[in-house]
Amino acid sequence: MFAFTTAGWGDYIAEVVQAEGVAELLKAEMRQKDLSDKWETLSYMEEIFLADTLRTGATGKVKALVEYQDIDAVWSLLENGSMYFDEEEPFCKSETQKQKRILHLEEGTVRGAVSQHSAAATETEIRTPNAVICVPGTTFILRSRTPDTTGINTTEIIALEGVTIICNLKLAEGQVAEKDTCVEVKQGYSSQVVETGAPTAPKLLSPAALKRAQELRITTQVHPIVKLLRRQPVEEFIPPVGKEPPFPLEIYPPEVFFEPLIRLEIEIPNPNL
Repeated sequence: MFAFTTAGWGDYIAEVVQAEGVAELLKAEMRQKDLSDKWETLSYMEEIFLADTLRTGATGKVKALVEYQDIDAVWSLLENGSMYFDEEEPFCKSETQKQKRILHLEEGTVRGAVSQHSAAATETEIRTPNAVICVPGTTFILRSRTPDTTGINTTEIIALEGVTIICNLKLAEGQVAEKDTCVEVKQGYSSQVVETGAPTAPKLLSPAALKRAQELRITTQVHPIVKLLRRQPVEEFIPPVGKEPPFPLEIYPPEVFFEPLIRLEIEIPNPNL
């Protein structure tokens, strides 16, 4: 049973931009009422709200576009995964926020792409059962596993671009004071937190392992997606248009965008590819 805060329930968090296979949503109010069997099938353009839980089956994947204050990100939850957002006191750098929306990856694998402008004031924060990850603008793979045979929580971060920071969750909860329980993971490296231990020293991935990580993604679907291109786009990043969730085939004037000198493209994938 997940422990949610109640502040901000009903706040818009994200919108589904791709879904395939078994991908489901459990609304926060259903879990609060102990109606944990009321899962709904996720569909394209569906809105996700604070404390809603997303899960995928053995063939399921879902990609969500997130907009929150200065944070724009794309989260791709791959097979056999479960995640939700809550609002908590942050551990990662935050200059103005006493409460921050944090992604909780309970199990499975997430491919994240966070816009670089987000890093100016705050770092995106992700928590697993045994680790906390601070992410400035970058692209990465995060895995959370609890094998049935051992019951030992393992979290692994792979930095595909930029730099990420991984710490033992006990540090974020104030149970450990030593900063050496955090490790900086640069592009092409990985690190793990096993159970309550400190993160392992960053390990350079082999070309084959890095290629496998880069290929963890959701296949393109056949419907148009409005795509706002910045000067230095993050891989897979689809920023929102203006202050509202993005809608296909809607063209907005330049003054609603975040910065000048931006161009708008509409991508319609070839169904025969």
